[in-house]
Amino acid sequence: NHSHYSGLDPSVEVVKYTNTVDAVGDANDEPGPVLTVGDPVTWLYVVTNTGNVGLTGVGVSDDVEGDAVCPKTVLAPGESVTCELTGTVTAGQYANNALVTGVPSDPNGDPLPGPSGTPVTDEDPSHYVGVGLSLGDVVFGDVNDNGVFDSGESGVSGVVVQLFAADGVTEIPVGP
Repeated sequence: NHSHYSGLDPSVEVVKYTNTVDAVGDANDEPGPVLTVGDPVTWLYVVTNTGNVGLTGVGVSDDVEGDAVCPKTVLAPGESVTCELTGTVTAGQYANNALVTGVPSDPNGDPLPGPSGTPVTDEDPSHYVGVGLSLGDVVFGDVNDNGVFDSGESGVSGVVVQLFAADGVTEIPVGP
């Protein structure tokens, strides 16, 4: 008799961060944060059991980067875990999607019988733009803060650019 399983509401949520930028906010839609090509990129996945039953077999898979490392795979109702995956920034617009899955389970960790035991999932996309390090030939007002000189943004004339070494004193010569 499994009548004691009525009223169960298993669910899970994942919130993805790209180099600490919340995918629900700035990284959820294109273009996302601007990152430097070749630098490391870290995705954090905060997984929360938002249901009223335990979850086992909790895991996060990224459609481009593979499986994230999660320090635990069993979550009590209301409990969260942060999973992680690292990669290297590539050039251009980048997109990937996180998929979390968990199996609703009884207090002993056994999957619930019938439809109540159907795995629960959630997804969260993320984006970034990978740019190379270079000094362009235009200084401009970046109206939309995307790091790209877009149509409608105006250049600023009469600007003198000076580059300095890491010591902050030694000037590095630039162009004419």
